[in-house]
Amino acid sequence: MKKNLKMALRYNDTEPLELALSLWLCLVNPFSLSEGHHFANSHDGIFMVCSIVSVLVGVSFLFGVCSGSLIIRKRVALLYWIGSIYICFVILRHGDDVTNSMFTSFGCQFVSSLFIYWRLSLESVHHKLKRKCQ
Repeated sequence: MKKNLKMALRYNDTEPLELALSLWLCLVNPFSLSEGHHFANSHDGIFMVCSIVSVLVGVSFLFGVCSGSLIIRKRVALLYWIGSIYICFVILRHGDDVTNSMFTSFGCQFVSSLFIYWRLSLESVHHKLKRKCQ
């Protein structure tokens, strides 16, 4: 596992971004989503669920990078993309006093999740073509 992590940081292009996003998902998103003073009290449960899902996706990203599995990483990237869209809509719909920086943070996460999913899809196609040629 330690060797795979060192290889990911040294030689790959999307895996360092995935590691950084996994830390962001586990450490920053839950605290920014669970701040009760930004949202109506009746919708705190929705934001708590979003923060728990954020931590689970972050841990899954970390597991996918450490295991080196392209399939796991691609599925988690798709889950992250769907989750970031959902969180943006939840913030817009239920947020009473959402700061611009918070919405910008989740908007940037949406763009980065889309980029990661696109790159992993290209890498998956490349591996399939490489296996067919051999």
